[in-house]
Amino acid sequence: ARAALFDALLQIGGPQATSVLLQTMQTTAEPREVAVLARELETLAPEQYRQEALSAARQALAMAGSGKLEGADVGPLFELMYKYGGTGVVPELEQAAKQWNYYATIALAQLPDGAGIPALIQIAQGTSAPKGNAVELLAQTAPQYPEARAALLDLARANKIPPSLWPYLTPLLAGGQYRYQDSAFDDSLTEGSRRARESGHVLSGNQHFYTAPDVGSLTPDQINQRMALIDDLRSATSDPVALNALQDSRDRLAKLLPASVATTP
Repeated sequence: ARAALFDALLQIGGPQATSVLLQTMQTTAEPREVAVLARELETLAPEQYRQEALSAARQALAMAGSGKLEGADVGPLFELMYKYGGTGVVPELEQAAKQWNYYATIALAQLPDGAGIPALIQIAQGTSAPKGNAVELLAQTAPQYPEARAALLDLARANKIPPSLWPYLTPLLAGGQYRYQDSAFDDSLTEGSRRARESGHVLSGNQHFYTAPDVGSLTPDQINQRMALIDDLRSATSDPVALNALQDSRDRLAKLLPASVATTP
């Protein structure tokens, strides 16, 4: 009922509707509601209420961190932070990674202009656990950002990617991307199609996410660039589990290419 009310206010528009949406966002602690209201305020008044949205997200996240929102899925708050926070939220996301490792690193990977890549590298190379998810996000971003690619190759050469992690890199190297299961911003997939994807749930922090391929937007050149990265990784490791996972990634990409432009393995 509340969601329908918010939609109606969005359709009505005007100062009064904006005021109601803003006041509600500043007083609710329900994570998805905060994000939905922020999205609708952005529609009505682009960039005008981003700081208020970030403040509401921080407040709700602090409540969740202290156990006051038991059972809540805070994924939409991390979406809000990377969409509206810019580079200024990097330290907050680094800190949040200690409690919500996947949610925070997914957000770091999505920050514009690779602003979160140095933080991802630091987490992936650090000694504190868990850090495997940061390695996964490096694999996701390596085709786009040279520093992520270099860090991933360094980890492979140093044998710092455990065998158990390599299969999780397979879909990411082949064009997959981590997304929040309870997204307040991504309407590209229906709930049913989300369930059909490769999904995950981490009990710690009640984190729900899934991997969806971004293959529809990959050009042949981009696919071949991904294959070149995979070949470099194959040269960087002799781990049989890694080699099998990398071959799987390459095979997935090869299916997307016409035979006339596919590279040889």
